[in-house]
Amino acid sequence: MVEEVDKRSTADKIYAYDDEFRDTLTTVDAKGKRVWLYPKKPSGKFTNYRIWLSYLYFVILFGLPFIKVNGEPFFLFNIIERNFIIFGMHFGPQDFYLFAIAMLIIATMIFNRVERTFMDTV
Repeated sequence: MVEEVDKRSTADKIYAYDDEFRDTLTTVDAKGKRVWLYPKKPSGKFTNYRIWLSYLYFVILFGLPFIKVNGEPFFLFNIIERNFIIFGMHFGPQDFYLFAIAMLIIATMIFNRVERTFMDTV
């Protein structure tokens, strides 16, 4: 007798999985009653870093309007009067596209720098 050879590639064997999980709801039992989920509260070193970074962001967000540079706030979004002060520079609503373009350029430069840093180490 000739033994049957599995013609699937190794990658197909590794990543092959059963789609049976799509046929059932995990939050409903066989009788149709709801099964409650009780997720665990995240904890750990990186969660603590994220929490402290959030606190820092709030301090920056609410503290920067009180820092004065040349008699003007360092950072202020006054939507009612349509006056935006960013890094001590005044922007009106008609100038806001300049700020958006500048932020796109800066974000692209930062992302490129971060990407190159991590890709060079791989």
